[in-house]
Amino acid sequence: VGLGISVLSQHTFTPEAAMSGLTILDVQHFPIERHWYVIYPADKQLSILASTFFDFLQQESQLIANKMRSQVGI
Repeated sequence: VGLGISVLSQHTFTPEAAMSGLTILDVQHFPIERHWYVIYPADKQLSILASTFFDFLQQESQLIANKMRSQVGI
């Protein structure tokens, strides 16, 4: 019998995984805060699509940060 622990995005946990005996644990200090970065060559101009996506990411990150601050009372 094997034993293992993994940290996965909740979005990857499927009904099939639950039927196989896997479970989601309620762990203190989760979720783990991650910092994500968008990088691209400084000498290149972003396409309209890439620029729009970059703007979307910036707006969403602000909304998420504000939501997290309100939840912890900052």
